[in-house]
Amino acid sequence: MVKQMKYLGVLLDTKFSWKQHLSYISEKCDKLQRGLNRIARNTFGINFNVHSLIYKQGIEPFILSGSRVWGEALKRKMNSKYLRRIQRRILLRVICGYRTISYDSVYAISGFPPIYITILHNIAFRENLSASSISNYDCILSPFFIPHPSERNAINTVQFSDKSTEDFPVICYTDGSKIDGRVGFAFVVFRSGVESENFQFRIRDECTVFVAELLCLNFAVKWITEQNSVISEYLICTDSLSSLDSLKNVFLHLTI
Repeated sequence: MVKQMKYLGVLLDTKFSWKQHLSYISEKCDKLQRGLNRIARNTFGINFNVHSLIYKQGIEPFILSGSRVWGEALKRKMNSKYLRRIQRRILLRVICGYRTISYDSVYAISGFPPIYITILHNIAFRENLSASSISNYDCILSPFFIPHPSERNAINTVQFSDKSTEDFPVICYTDGSKIDGRVGFAFVVFRSGVESENFQFRIRDECTVFVAELLCLNFAVKWITEQNSVISEYLICTDSLSSLDSLKNVFLHLTI
């Protein structure tokens, strides 16, 4: 009788305890760690940035592979502790640290959270997403959900100048950016030339700057619609010409 089998890089056992798969991850990570030891130690070799890139782009995706299937096993403390030990051994090499460094210190210095928390968070996010009324966020909307062209409000673009602050009492500045692999956007409101409100948001690192710019514009429009004000005209400023072009083209449906 076959007690375990490997399918798409995931070891399946008869009891679905996933202990064999975690042991398989541990063996693979040990091989990767020995490979890193050949090119770097605590006092020589590649620097922290290169180590972090190797971990983030190579080792972490390997550990996360298939985690939507076996990730529930991490709710057992024994399995989560075992995975923490695996991750800690790798991160010690990333930060060029010694074995006496505590778990929390390793995570704080490296900047990487405990991977079992990441896995459980991703599973919970997917479950909440599937339970949402919107069946799929990553798809092109059907034409039936898009307002008729006659019902759409025209997007008027103007060239920003010093006179703009006089013509519009409320000006919203939007910007999306990606710095050191981290993506986010910011939204600032000026009333009569004085900053009144500001918002900052972090989004997933997989997003592009273009997506961040569009999300920021969307947030600005939502904020304006929620204002109970007698002001009828607002000015939204952005430096993303590609975002404006995509919004003006009513025939272009982008997947975000």
